[in-house]
Amino acid sequence: MPSQDVIIVAGDLNGHVGAAKEGYGCHGGLGFGSRNADGEHILEYAESHDLTIVNIRFRKRESHLISFYSGNSKTQFDFVLVRNRD
Repeated sequence: MPSQDVIIVAGDLNGHVGAAKEGYGCHGGLGFGSRNADGEHILEYAESHDLTIVNIRFRKRESHLISFYSGNSKTQFDFVLVRNRD
């Protein structure tokens, strides 16, 4: 894909990337909760395609991070990935 093209991957990706970066440059360290296996796949996909997860790069109120509430349970699984730029 030409470097001037814009790449955007966005949606309900059903993975939990968690709050911790743990060695992933695509992770901004400002996510929510714990990472699961599907979240690991999202991070690996982003790293392998030189993408960054932009909606966990900026500090936000918890209520703006959460994608889903159910009783006492809450989670974040909606993500926006874009191409890294120099």
